[in-house]
Amino acid sequence: MQLHFLILAAMMVVPGSNINAASFEEISAFATNICGKVKDGGEFTRQRIEGEIKGELKGIAKLLGASVGAEGKLIIDDTEYKGLPYDKLSENMMDERECKLKLAVMLIDAQKKIKQESRNGFRDNNDGTITHDDTGLMWFKETSGIDVTWHKANSTCKASTTGGYTDWRLPVDDEIGAHLIGQIDMRHDGDRIWTSTKSKTRSGKMGYLAYNTINKNSYADLPPEKTNARAVCVRNM
Repeated sequence: MQLHFLILAAMMVVPGSNINAASFEEISAFATNICGKVKDGGEFTRQRIEGEIKGELKGIAKLLGASVGAEGKLIIDDTEYKGLPYDKLSENMMDERECKLKLAVMLIDAQKKIKQESRNGFRDNNDGTITHDDTGLMWFKETSGIDVTWHKANSTCKASTTGGYTDWRLPVDDEIGAHLIGQIDMRHDGDRIWTSTKSKTRSGKMGYLAYNTINKNSYADLPPEKTNARAVCVRNM
C-alpha cells in the first residue's frame, strides 16, 4: 500500500501521465526490485540505480513496450530508443522510499514521452500486438488475412495466446474505428472486420455488426455463418 501511494504521488508529479492499471502494477514491482537491490549493495545513487536497471533489460523493455535488439539496445517502433531520462534522478537519495518515488517519476515520464511520440497513440509491442494507451486496449497487429465466418473469428480470438495473453476477444462496435485502420495490416485487401455486437440482418435474422474499413465509421449487418469479414482480436490492458 505504501509503495502504491508513492506511485500515485509520482503520477501527480508527471502531468498527463494517465498510466493504466497494468503499468501501475508493473512500475510498482519494478521500482521495488531495483531499489531493493540498490539497498542491499549500499548507497542510493543515480549511478548504482542505472547499473541495476541495465541488468534488467527484459523488465525495462516490457515497461516501455520495447524489444531488446543487438548489443542490448532497446528498440521501439523499429527505432533504437535514445535512453531513459536518468537526469530525472537525484545524484544521491536518502533512502529506499525516495529511490522508489524518483524511479517511478522517471519511468512514468519515459512512458509518457514514448506515448506522445508513437503514431496515433499506438505502440508496437514487437510480439504481434499493438497497444493504444488512451483506450487501454491491445490489438492484434494484423487480421486473419482471409474472410471468415463470425463463429471462426470468435473462436480464433478465444483460442489465441498471442503475446503470451489468453484473454483475447472480438471488439465491440464502439472499440473499433478509423483510428485503428492504418495501424493494423488488413492483409490481401480485406474491407470488413467482425465485432461481437449483435444486430439484425436484412432478412430479420440475428447477425453481428462488421466494421467497414473503406467507408469508415459505417457497419454492415451480417449473418454469422457467412464468410464476409476478417478477424482482428483485442484485449483490455
